[in-house]
Amino acid sequence: MAEEVTALISKLLYERLHFLAIGYFAPSFHTSSMATGVRNKLTETRIRTLTKPGIYSDGAGLYLRVRAPVGDLPPSRQWFFIFRRGGARKETGLGGHGQGTAPVSLALAREKAEALRERLARGEDLINRKTFADIMKDVLAVKEASSKNDKHRAQWRMTLETYAAPLHAKPISDITRDDVVEALKPIWTTIPETADRTRMRIAAVIDHAKARGLFTGDNPADWRGGLKELLPARADAVAHHSAIAYADLPAVIAKLRQSPSTSARAVEFVALTAARSGEAHPHQ
Repeated sequence: MAEEVTALISKLLYERLHFLAIGYFAPSFHTSSMATGVRNKLTETRIRTLTKPGIYSDGAGLYLRVRAPVGDLPPSRQWFFIFRRGGARKETGLGGHGQGTAPVSLALAREKAEALRERLARGEDLINRKTFADIMKDVLAVKEASSKNDKHRAQWRMTLETYAAPLHAKPISDITRDDVVEALKPIWTTIPETADRTRMRIAAVIDHAKARGLFTGDNPADWRGGLKELLPARADAVAHHSAIAYADLPAVIAKLRQSPSTSARAVEFVALTAARSGEAHPHQ
């Protein structure tokens, strides 16, 4: 009898120490969430049935945190990844399951977790992560070194530093489509052309991060990747030139004929033939 009691106590102590080792008090975890080498323990079907608050493990550091519903809202579900470095337990968020404008599915959460495992294997620091501003500076440095157009370089810098400012402090790996939408909304309808250029440059920063293994998944700034459902289509403003009054045309033609320039001949040609301006170019 004494041996059985001793064995039971040892087992309980082991389980309690196991949970404490990953930083949680044992009752907050469900029995399926014990950290083992087994992976892919969750399914989309099961996740949709999880309503009891707690931590659910998919294995190898990937967890789903279910929080109690608030009011009429359903329970919230957030993915996170747990790992240890320097003897300390650390955690990084991977996004919400089935929430917001950029929900993270089980498959995507596993993809993100695997990317983090690979970075850990390379000895990278997941906590002191690169921010959007860090990658933006690298992209601007590349653009400034490769472009000879001062105006083009200045436009890249201005749009990213000014209009992408809400993204600057965010870890590049955590940026969602909703973050991009919130950054663009204040300018999307007021300065649509600049807003769309800003979007494309944000996408370029994230593509740069993807090429370096610092971002996984679809680019949240791609227009066809989901933004077209969240932002109104850009309406390009058409600027028409004022027309010359018919009665003034003889005087205008006479004035043009006083000029020996090629451009004056081209304008006269367009006026006399009703040709499009592009059709006049070969006659210059």
